[in-house]
Amino acid sequence: MVTWSEALRTGVVEIDDQHQLLFRRAAVVRDAVRSGHESGEVKAAIDFLSDYAAIHFETEARYMSAAAYPQATAHLAEHRLLECNLDAAAEAYQAGGETPRLADAVVELFENWLVAHIHEHDRALASWLQRTGTSGRA
Repeated sequence: MVTWSEALRTGVVEIDDQHQLLFRRAAVVRDAVRSGHESGEVKAAIDFLSDYAAIHFETEARYMSAAAYPQATAHLAEHRLLECNLDAAAEAYQAGGETPRLADAVVELFENWLVAHIHEHDRALASWLQRTGTSGRA
């Protein structure tokens, strides 16, 4: 189980606020699955994560553009990878419905991806933003 912690903070308030919301939503799905009451929760989670990830990725893309971030291509490729994985989860839902296994896979995918992404990519972006003086605006 992965939860938000201060260790995941990047220092860019807008990005950190969005990360926290994403973790809270993943926790709702995880808790619903564990209690055996996942009715509709997996589909709702996939839809929310897909929609909100797009908003979040747009936010990060704005920061990258504003700061001429040199690693933008690699960072954006990671975003596309999550989008592809969420699309695959949506297809699995369409094919087999809501199952505990799919629910666990969606939560695990998202939490593990998000933690790794924050540590590897978002922190590097935040560091660049701070060095270039663009961490408070995009």
